[in-house]
Amino acid sequence: MEELQLQFSDLFENVEGLPPQRPVEHEMQLVGESPFPNLGMYRHSVQESEEIKRQVKEHLEQGVLKPSCSPCGSPVLLVPKKDGSWCMCIDF
Repeated sequence: MEELQLQFSDLFENVEGLPPQRPVEHEMQLVGESPFPNLGMYRHSVQESEEIKRQVKEHLEQGVLKPSCSPCGSPVLLVPKKDGSWCMCIDF
């Protein structure tokens, strides 16, 4: 496994910033005055909420995420990793 990591070390570098601009950008086309779906978000414990806030702050500082003023939200789940830390999964 270590040989593969060394061979493909460029694939295992830390991510910095957003991906480069592409010729086609994703855009959501809204229909007139259609209402947004009013669905409940997942419930989180206090510990999970703090971890989500910490990871979002960290990703904003790294430039991996950018602030949004959208009235919509996306559900977030925390999945435990083998090392005991959390992986944040966003359901877009």
